[in-house]
Amino acid sequence: MYFNIGPKERLEDFFNYEEEYRQIIDAVKRGERIIAIQGVRRVGKTSLMNILFNSLDGINIWADGRIIGESKDLLQILTEGVRRGGGVFGVIKSIGLSIGGLEVVGEVPFSEQDVRKVKKIHLFIDEAQYGDEKEIAKALSYLYDRFPNLTVVVSGSEVRLMETVLAFNDPSHPLFGRRIEVVTMRRLPYNKSKEFLFLGFGQLGVSVSEREVEKAVERLDGLIGWLTLYGYERAIAERGDALERVEEMALRLVGEEINNFLKNKKNKPLYISILKYAHRRSWKELLSLVRDELGRVNATSFSRALKELTLYSFLERHEGRYIHADPMVREAALRL
Repeated sequence: MYFNIGPKERLEDFFNYEEEYRQIIDAVKRGERIIAIQGVRRVGKTSLMNILFNSLDGINIWADGRIIGESKDLLQILTEGVRRGGGVFGVIKSIGLSIGGLEVVGEVPFSEQDVRKVKKIHLFIDEAQYGDEKEIAKALSYLYDRFPNLTVVVSGSEVRLMETVLAFNDPSHPLFGRRIEVVTMRRLPYNKSKEFLFLGFGQLGVSVSEREVEKAVERLDGLIGWLTLYGYERAIAERGDALERVEEMALRLVGEEINNFLKNKKNKPLYISILKYAHRRSWKELLSLVRDELGRVNATSFSRALKELTLYSFLERHEGRYIHADPMVREAALRL
């Protein structure tokens, strides 16, 4: 069912991303050692990983990046996962909701012998950029070199995953020179978003108008996480105000994400101003608008803040212009 709001379990419930699934399956079969799934928030990365986790043969171990603070944490998770025959360490998250329980590994000694004796292991690291990126990179480099029976599938927000966790173009990075298969998940195009909603409503026998679906897509864009939540509220929870309810939930969640990002920033007004004015603006246009609002703004500080907002997937850059990675980002910034 398309409108199940938890992470998807089966490929048939996962709309539109069969090609990305097959790309990863083929990469696993030919022995790729590290596979990176990149994409902005709420595009379906966790669901894709969950489907793979449930379908690949061998020992499958899930590690939430948020609980990895040192390289030894990941090695301990690997050892304990092998001893248990697989398992989840942390939580599996989707559109802000959690399933599964937090499992604390504790002081488990890493055992090369235990890992080597297993024929095939798949280690999934979800939202890797929220752990200690350098420590995760160190662990991945070690695992890449030592264990040919291990495939790591790592996911994260697009730019930050590539530039901080993997950074394979940086000669000083632990993973430099290692082969990494990259799979990119894009938001749904407008027509695919409409198709997803119509098919999802059809599965539940709910009739909706063309205009209602168009309005939802215009407001929620092609992010399948928000579209799924809308379908759930409209068709399963049977709320007449489903779109308004989802927008309010989305704004609160995105606002919390922005606040967490800004927590230790010294110049919060600069970041907020950029988020407010970024949509379809060039660097020069955006700087002019920010200066109109804030007065004198140093170009170097502006560029640094803009890069950070892009790294953390609040913004994207296309053809020299910046856009919001999620339509709720600008609305949430306006509330701050």
